[in-house]
Amino acid sequence: MNMDIMLAINPPHVGRILEGIKFVEWRKVPLPVGRRTFLYETKHGGGCGMVVGEAVIQSLYCVNVFDDNSALDCFVRSGCVPKEDLKRYAGKKCVLYAHVLAHIVKYRKPILLSEFGLKRPPLSWCYCINPFKIPDLPDWDLHPKF
Repeated sequence: MNMDIMLAINPPHVGRILEGIKFVEWRKVPLPVGRRTFLYETKHGGGCGMVVGEAVIQSLYCVNVFDDNSALDCFVRSGCVPKEDLKRYAGKKCVLYAHVLAHIVKYRKPILLSEFGLKRPPLSWCYCINPFKIPDLPDWDLHPKF
């Protein structure tokens, strides 16, 4: 089973992630922690429609965006999204998931989605293949010598 994921992120947000300003990605559903996560910059808002970098989801927090507390304020600062926008995004659900990103890498050149085995962009996120993975080589010590 493939463990890498692809996140679709709008250009202003993916730009802040790659600049090291934004460390929290907000989603309505929890995403797998510890996975290599490729960052797809959407065409919406003038983006390139390609994979521009990667990160690892280091940790995950379930946050009630309608509570006023210091933890929410910390996530809001790190996520670069105003509270009112988060409340609007959450809608009646009240709860959003704060995905803390680490090991952020910006690619020198954007990569086509087809390299990741995708025919179309993810709507929010999806599993994908890793084009950088070195194929497993056979363990020659386990095979009889000829």
